[in-house]
Amino acid sequence: VNVPIYTVAGNHDIYAQNLSTIPRSMLGILESIGLINILDHNKSVILKKDISVQLTGSSYNYDIDGDNYKEYYVVKKSEHVDYCIHLVHGMLLDKPFHAHVQHTLVKDICDTEADITLAGHYHSGFGIIEIDKKYFINMGSLVRLSSSQSEKMRKPGVIILSLEEEIKIS
Repeated sequence: VNVPIYTVAGNHDIYAQNLSTIPRSMLGILESIGLINILDHNKSVILKKDISVQLTGSSYNYDIDGDNYKEYYVVKKSEHVDYCIHLVHGMLLDKPFHAHVQHTLVKDICDTEADITLAGHYHSGFGIIEIDKKYFINMGSLVRLSSSQSEKMRKPGVIILSLEEEIKIS
């Protein structure tokens, strides 16, 4: 692929839920040889061609859906970009989950300035939610988690984003 690839680390990409182990993981090896770029939680990447896009990302960590969840989900959009896309590997959901499982609800992060928030971690996904012209998306895991009947019936999903005069999602 002759374009840069940006990603965040998920819980299956690191050891013992410790982000400092990324260099020892397969994801870290891919980054070290220049095939991918792992977004840093504290930095933005600006991509420019016909439009400008700010990329931000929050890799998985044990407390991503804890008391300080907004630190990982809510981002500021630079005034000098057309669009802001935030990648996050946390338990972002459209509706409440089990009380004993930490999670973050889409309705609680609507103050983000990201135009698009792409989420992972919840393998079943919730599709596309639009609130105030902001998109929150989790199409689910591309791979099957098991050979259970429900997993065999689950249709993996992907999206294609087109950013021009407006956001188009297909």
